[in-house]
Amino acid sequence: MCGQLTVDGGACRNPARSCTANHPTVGGGAVGAPPTVPDTDPLNPPGPLLPADPEERLALAETPSTPAGVLARLAGDPDSLVRRGVVYNPSTPPGTLAVLAADPDGNVRAGVAGNKAAPPEALAALAVDPDWQVRASGGANISAPPDTLVALAGDPHPIVRAAVATNTSTPPDTLLVLAADTEPQARDVAAANPNTPAAGRATAGLLNG
Repeated sequence: MCGQLTVDGGACRNPARSCTANHPTVGGGAVGAPPTVPDTDPLNPPGPLLPADPEERLALAETPSTPAGVLARLAGDPDSLVRRGVVYNPSTPPGTLAVLAADPDGNVRAGVAGNKAAPPEALAALAVDPDWQVRASGGANISAPPDTLVALAGDPHPIVRAAVATNTSTPPDTLLVLAADTEPQARDVAAANPNTPAAGRATAGLLNG
């Protein structure tokens, strides 16, 4: 019996002198050398190659039918426009959005902060982002957790506070505080929020008068 390793991983049972089985290539072609190890794991084959053209990758990133696995790979694209495309894709999984919440590009992080599918933990982390535009985007997100909105209502930047004041998910007690904000912009939008208590709208009116 031949006994050599076959492509299926078993021992060849053909007669040794007449064996013509398809045995794996051996290192250096030497008889008795260990079989060559494949470059890839057959249980975890690599995904399809992504296009070299960044515009084609951007189109993939923006297409809702793009598989989640491909979107996850595009989230690591060197082109920030491609990563932004992933952020705004409605099919991007929360886990991929969580990864992009730590992106070096502020526009990408702002997109995550405003995405209703972003995980609460990611939105909470972005509420203390050094870029006020990222924080403002999170303040306007109706899916942001109440405690995150309460924290953003005390943000030093008036546009961030105004964003929270426009948010219909902001707790009424917080809207009441924003209706008395020192900045007219925050007061005005808080007064216009349908969830602001009547007392808050009256306060804003008095301060603006």
